[in-house]
Amino acid sequence: MMQVQNIPIEISLLVFKLLDSQNLLYCALVCKDWTDLALDIKWKENAVELTDLLRGLGSLEEPLNATDAHSCAMRETGGIERTLSSPGWLRVNDLRKKITRLKIVTPLDPDRLTYLAELLYSVESLGSPFCPSLRSLELTGKLQPSHPIYEFIAGNSLRQLVLSLKPQPEAEIETALKTLTSNAPRIKDLAAMIPYTEVGYGMFSELRSLRYGGIPSMLWWSQLCAGCPKLEDLWVCTERVFQTALEQLELAQKVRSQMGLPAPYAFPSLRTLDLVRHQNGSYVKTLFLQSTEMPQLEDLAVNLSRMPLEDGNALIALLSTRSPRLSKILLEIDTLDWKILGAFRHLHDLTITGNPRTFDEEDLISLVKNLPEITRLLIKSTQLYSIRSKPRPTTNLLENIAANCSSIREIQIPLNTTSAPCLGGNQECTPLAGFTRLKTLSLNPLFIEPRSMGPFATYLAQLCPTAESFEPRLMHSDGADEGRYMTWALTPEETSNVIEMQSLFWEAQQGGIELQGASR
Repeated sequence: MMQVQNIPIEISLLVFKLLDSQNLLYCALVCKDWTDLALDIKWKENAVELTDLLRGLGSLEEPLNATDAHSCAMRETGGIERTLSSPGWLRVNDLRKKITRLKIVTPLDPDRLTYLAELLYSVESLGSPFCPSLRSLELTGKLQPSHPIYEFIAGNSLRQLVLSLKPQPEAEIETALKTLTSNAPRIKDLAAMIPYTEVGYGMFSELRSLRYGGIPSMLWWSQLCAGCPKLEDLWVCTERVFQTALEQLELAQKVRSQMGLPAPYAFPSLRTLDLVRHQNGSYVKTLFLQSTEMPQLEDLAVNLSRMPLEDGNALIALLSTRSPRLSKILLEIDTLDWKILGAFRHLHDLTITGNPRTFDEEDLISLVKNLPEITRLLIKSTQLYSIRSKPRPTTNLLENIAANCSSIREIQIPLNTTSAPCLGGNQECTPLAGFTRLKTLSLNPLFIEPRSMGPFATYLAQLCPTAESFEPRLMHSDGADEGRYMTWALTPEETSNVIEMQSLFWEAQQGGIELQGASR
């Protein structure tokens, strides 16, 4: 019979790649060679479950759960001394030192884990982590605040913590996390998805990145500002806040006074802030932005829908002075004086989503004239257009972008060509400026009369000779149904119109290239 050690590595690799994590664990516990192979193939990419690992303390031939494994180990060995010399512990002891990613599904029996800690401290010094190389830990289910697992599972090597928990009292969660961070103080990346729960994460003093799913408040925000000065990346996906704006303001003043925090709060290292997936009204996010200095902020995504015009203008003006290094903005807001965004002189990437009736062409032209470094400009609508409510921007906006933004590579704008007289007659349309680096052009929607599609394609090919992607969303102004609205999905007729418009554009662009080659 062939011995395990004699199986060619190539064959072992092919077999291991077909196994799930649990069966791979069983293979890893067979011998040292297979342990190294299993970790290299799969466990560096997939987290090991603690219950699977602890099966090694029992019989590998029997399908035991975690509790049965511990019972079997204690019943058969008759004490810690005999357990330490058992094959099961020797394999687990070797394997635990190599694990870099671990998943713990709670609840766990605290007595069993206390026994595991006793085994650990029989071979290691007191305070040593069970997984000394652990860099990523995922906790799911419900945290048990006084559970021994948080005291010895991880150490200074832990950098990433993922919490996918069910709702439970905030105090229980914070107690468990404080115990964990006292032994693993160097966590830099935290993803915490705990619905209907407000948990402060100020105990993570080395935190660089936080993805938060829960209930926000000024108390939560202030704890984060005070406890996480090194935070660089903050992503917030939250549920509804039940306090009013006035209650939040009063809480903010109370918290600032109690904690002795300066006014305003500060995130001195924050570079990325995403508040788009915030499901509240805009007032909580407004309080966050109004109350906080973020001098290093470079990337901002925020949903301020239903914010009044004057409040939106004031907030954007405040951000332009407090966060002058912003180079990427994604803004969802119903109404704004769009030219005010020109105060961000270092913008490279701008996405604005708003009420189409507020997209005044003169304001947008004023905006692009102040953004010479922009490389990506997307203008989207929060509402569907109709034949009657055509977009205001015309080809004049496109030419102004070409004339003032020489580095731009991607554009999406609504466009109305029905007011361009040369597109409806025999007069040739020639753009006054052209793009030199544009690669992607999206006109959504493009209001155009069917007879103008050919002339417009020729005009657009001259304007965008470097374009490699062209995505129009046509809506014909044929007068048949003035109240007809666009739909989010393309109808068969619209799909046909898009294909025709694209074909005309590519033919015109290719013709222009051939003409230039012949003239040379």
